[in-house]
Amino acid sequence: GEVYNNSEGAIPFATLALVQFFLTHFVEVKRWKDFENPGGQGEAGTFFGLESSLAGKELSYPGGPFDPLNLSKDEAALADFKLKEIKNGRVAMLAMLGFFAQYKATGKGPIDNLFAHLADPWHTTFCDNGVSLPFL
Repeated sequence: GEVYNNSEGAIPFATLALVQFFLTHFVEVKRWKDFENPGGQGEAGTFFGLESSLAGKELSYPGGPFDPLNLSKDEAALADFKLKEIKNGRVAMLAMLGFFAQYKATGKGPIDNLFAHLADPWHTTFCDNGVSLPFL
């Protein structure tokens, strides 16, 4: 946030975004190449000598150091974990939508709104901003 951006030693946003773009791009290209050539990312010479860690059980699930608790040993449990991961991602997307809507309605972020509600819980609710319930 703004406090970090104004602090001494903060990484400039453009630099951070550029590094994030290249790192994410690299990982996604590796994943796409695994779809094109299943198991190909575990072949020698494809990832700086660390190929064995990318040879997973199936496409885009590398295993190895990415599964330190060996949760993928049981196929039924792995299928259940995959389903839970997708459901958790969907809930997280809804939560972000709630954060955006909350900011649009109040002009403050979720933490500021939480503190305002905790300071006066009977008068600071979703009903008092004039946007959440426009008919009131």
